[in-house]
Amino acid sequence: MRKINIILTTLILLAIMPMVLGASSMSVPVDSGNYTSPMTVTVIYDGHNPQNMTNLTCYTNITGGTANTFGVTVVNTTSTQTTFTGTITLATDALDIYNITCLLQNCTATDCSTNASFYAANITIDSTDPVCDLTKKHSKPAYKGIQELTWSSSDALSLISTAVIIDRPQEGDDLTYTDTSRTLTLSSQDTKWLGDWTTTLIATDRSGNTATCTETWSTYLPNGAIEDAREEESKTDIKGLAIVILLVGGLYLIFKDR
Repeated sequence: MRKINIILTTLILLAIMPMVLGASSMSVPVDSGNYTSPMTVTVIYDGHNPQNMTNLTCYTNITGGTANTFGVTVVNTTSTQTTFTGTITLATDALDIYNITCLLQNCTATDCSTNASFYAANITIDSTDPVCDLTKKHSKPAYKGIQELTWSSSDALSLISTAVIIDRPQEGDDLTYTDTSRTLTLSSQDTKWLGDWTTTLIATDRSGNTATCTETWSTYLPNGAIEDAREEESKTDIKGLAIVILLVGGLYLIFKDR
């Protein structure tokens, strides 16, 4: 019986612990996070009596600079609001490194008491897209010919990925690469597909800014040049035949009455 009571007591404690230990949290920003500006600040209240929460006030300061610079105040819109979301506009592109302090408060007409506080340090801001470059050597290489592609990508602060996709025509599988910069030579084994090709480079930085570069080109059958030559030969033959006909006709007119 005592064992059963212990088990029941344990289950009851486990059931009420989430209510006892309920806590608030700031989901954005996080320590050492990199964001665009304006930056979203989100605090979620996960405790008792949400009607006590009337205000979220955030302050920013540049690391090593002036403390408690005003950031944003979010006032509740309902008496039971549990999520407070606001935006803070900060200088861009890692000119400064920020700290964010947010206070979840119960405010009256004359006073605000703090129920919970949050802190995130070493925050950087990057609102500028990365830079990319992509070039091709040939606009119309031959089928099973050689094509050379050169690309590069960079970001002033935090480039995290480069994706290069070469979309081959017909049923050819895409070629994919992740090199930040490269000169790629496509051999006869790579270019054994006829038609239009598209090469796309997408560079992404830590804040989610992207840059896209695209090049298009086409492959053709080797006998395309032969067909062109045949057309020229045909035109030459027609011209020659016309000259012969004119000469024969002229001679006929000269000698027919003699």
